[in-house]
Amino acid sequence: MHATAYVKGQLATATSNEEAARRFTNIELQDQMLAYMRAWDAIFAPSFLEIRKLLAENADRHTAYPPDDGQSEWLLIRDDDDIHLPVSEQYFDQPADVVLVGFSSELYVLLPGVRSFTYEANYRQGPWSNGYAIRRWFFNSLTPEQRRLMLGDHMKAHAYVHFVGYRYVLYPEVIGGLGLVHPASATAMRNFAPEKAVVKPDVLTRFATGKHSFVKEAANIFCSVQRPERGPEHPGRRDTSYPRRRGAHGDAKRLGSLCKTCSW
Repeated sequence: MHATAYVKGQLATATSNEEAARRFTNIELQDQMLAYMRAWDAIFAPSFLEIRKLLAENADRHTAYPPDDGQSEWLLIRDDDDIHLPVSEQYFDQPADVVLVGFSSELYVLLPGVRSFTYEANYRQGPWSNGYAIRRWFFNSLTPEQRRLMLGDHMKAHAYVHFVGYRYVLYPEVIGGLGLVHPASATAMRNFAPEKAVVKPDVLTRFATGKHSFVKEAANIFCSVQRPERGPEHPGRRDTSYPRRRGAHGDAKRLGSLCKTCSW
């Protein structure tokens, strides 16, 4: 097989919120991410990490390429909550100096202002984080810091290739993956309080009707989120330590700029 999947981030396998926060490539945001996870757990069930595990299992059921086997020539990159769609192997038949092949992605925003749109891979904004493949030998040649920066950038992976003197090819007419932006994603954690990120179940259900089964099942996961009944010893008070930002409800409309430095 020409290509297998390299799954980055993998928040679903973290055993604690602290460990999950450390897996974000943007080190400056790790404390903010941890505060969001703790605030989520104080308000909602299932827990933040349980939600991420359900999302990863959903992605594993629907993605088109198997996990990395250590042998494939190309590595298709994705986060553990996104999927790849099958693309023709002809796109991986490239000259030796082409080390990245990019495709467009369909993105589904499960935040206030729910919507979907095609993120077009072009030379200005590059492929989305689940919309490109890298040659294995090139990926293995990167230093740990180069790899961290490249994988952590949701929009500019092609630029890193250009900077080190290799070529990339983009196919904007090809949809190579489906991606989610949801209440347990970095975009939500940077721009919402947890209780403001969760969309009402009836809104999610209407939005997911007629969509790919991957999207439907992700919507169902967030439909299951609820505030547990609290006894008198657990009044369920909100964690007021979470840093709130004004104007966060515009997040879905500003998705491109918000996600540029996000990871997972």
